[in-house]
Amino acid sequence: MIGIFCGARAGEIFGLYRGNIGQEAETVFLQKTKTNTARHVYLTKEVRTVPEWRYNGQDRNELIFPANTGGNKERMSKTFDRAVASICLNDGITDARQKVVFHTIRHTFASWLVQRACRSTRWPS
Repeated sequence: MIGIFCGARAGEIFGLYRGNIGQEAETVFLQKTKTNTARHVYLTKEVRTVPEWRYNGQDRNELIFPANTGGNKERMSKTFDRAVASICLNDGITDARQKVVFHTIRHTFASWLVQRACRSTRWPS
């Protein structure tokens, strides 16, 4: 949900602490980014409806998505790969660059963002 509706990378999601969520749960502060440039992202209504995501007075230093060991996750669980396989998204695709992976949803977010911007902009004739 956070990846596709907020455009966050897996590593950014894994580094989220409860304290990174805005009090009204409308933004989240991504501090562990690929470029080491922290930023805020808007939480869409779809993400705000996930109960586990909400900040409800937990320890602000608690990871939202900890590894089984309690520390930071290093990689995406196999659940995403199983979901992709179960709906046959990568069937028949031999080129690894064309396969659906978790990062694909970041590209989907970017495409949706561009489409929305194009709809709201009047193009000159």
